[in-house]
Amino acid sequence: MNKNISHSKQFIVNWLLLILLPGSVFCQSILISRDTSDRPDSSALLEIKSQSKGFLLPRLTTIQRNNILNPAYGLLIINSTLNKLQWFDGTGWKNTDGSSENLRLQEGLLANFPFSGNTNDQSGNYNNGFIAGTGSITSDKNGMPASAYKSNGNPDRVIVFNNGSIAFDTAFTVAFSVMMTARGRINFVSMSEVSDGRSASFAIGTNMPGNNNLNFGVPNSNAACGMWAVESNSTNNTAAFIPELNVWYHITCTYNKGVLKIYVNGTLISSVLAVDTQAHVCPGTELILGGWSDADPTSLIGKLDEVRIYNRALHPDEIAFLAKPCN
Repeated sequence: MNKNISHSKQFIVNWLLLILLPGSVFCQSILISRDTSDRPDSSALLEIKSQSKGFLLPRLTTIQRNNILNPAYGLLIINSTLNKLQWFDGTGWKNTDGSSENLRLQEGLLANFPFSGNTNDQSGNYNNGFIAGTGSITSDKNGMPASAYKSNGNPDRVIVFNNGSIAFDTAFTVAFSVMMTARGRINFVSMSEVSDGRSASFAIGTNMPGNNNLNFGVPNSNAACGMWAVESNSTNNTAAFIPELNVWYHITCTYNKGVLKIYVNGTLISSVLAVDTQAHVCPGTELILGGWSDADPTSLIGKLDEVRIYNRALHPDEIAFLAKPCN
């Protein structure tokens, strides 16, 4: 007889015996082992011993896992889609190594500027920028040389000519680190026609007249290409937050079907609903880092680093990850 079949039958018989035995037996420890002299550890309800085999958990795809009805707290599986050991914590599935399955930071990445000695785009889309004005590459928040962009005010900016790959519609994310050394009407990151600011897609900064509050503005559909975006034809998420001087902040702004959200250091601080559910990128517009147009530069006085643009709204886990000081 095939030994595997024999062992399988014996295993099934053993389990049937356990099930059929009186309930008092289940108060004892159970050992599965080929060595009959082994005894189970008294602290374990079930112990499995082997020097040649492992314990194989169920292997499920993410879709199959999500179809488990009312998973129990502590349930373990191997997610074959992600190649991760996962457990259910009572509210959701977690990777046992502490990582999040929501971290997909290369997905939808349109542009990435770490300012590592230059203003090149590291996303692979080759939307490289150039410094306009007297700005320079300088040390970052950790003191690492040649790792951030320094702006001295008007008309300093980094202008990124869009080769067409920076495009989005119903969702986008802008994430960056910034430190201001002086206040004013300032744009940290924006997108518009460089010459005069027409055809804007968004603007983020302390850019609202009369206050120093952080603002995230997105033009509505009635601000068509070729027009200026003003308060009457835009949605502005003006947070109560006022950045302190000489302090580094990680700021993430997400747009998702008309919902504008602002996160500071990984924490959601403000959310507003726009009248439209779609943003736009007009032909001839460029990404502007640390300012706005030639006609109205509103340039940063301070430092800017780790600028990322996505064509989707990042998950809160991704935003929190990017905001960690070590990242």
